[in-house]
Amino acid sequence: MKPSTERQGEPRAVRFREYEPRDFERLCVLDRMCFPPAIAYDPEEIAAALIQPRMLCLVGEQNAEIVGFILLDWRRTVGHIITIDLHPDHRRRGLGSTFLKMAEQRLKRQGVRRVVLEVATTNEAAIAFYHVQGFVMQRLLRRYYRDGTDARLMEKAI
Repeated sequence: MKPSTERQGEPRAVRFREYEPRDFERLCVLDRMCFPPAIAYDPEEIAAALIQPRMLCLVGEQNAEIVGFILLDWRRTVGHIITIDLHPDHRRRGLGSTFLKMAEQRLKRQGVRRVVLEVATTNEAAIAFYHVQGFVMQRLLRRYYRDGTDARLMEKAI
């Protein structure tokens, strides 16, 4: 038997994989944990997104718990990031950057040349993160969310 390189009680590294139907409930819980009610997706919206033909959902799990996911789709040469959700205890550890890099690699293989996303103007941490990742604001989307919050439409060439 090969000895374990992990110490007792140490968390395992995050493992990335494609979405599986058994993940659905946990994704819904995580989305509600990450965003206020007016911005979080309803389970029906997540379910509808997951069945689209050009949809990709990558999941990150650690110790058998989902700690994050990215949901995106694409049409022709444009990719659209629907959401990146990271459990609050797993933020600022490079997971968001890893999800984006993995998504961009997959999108490039599909012929995508640019990626767009929407982010609430009140979500300063996410806006700063996307700027660091190379996204630039294209325009303001007035009253984009259910509660009337504006969003920034951001874009990145890949």
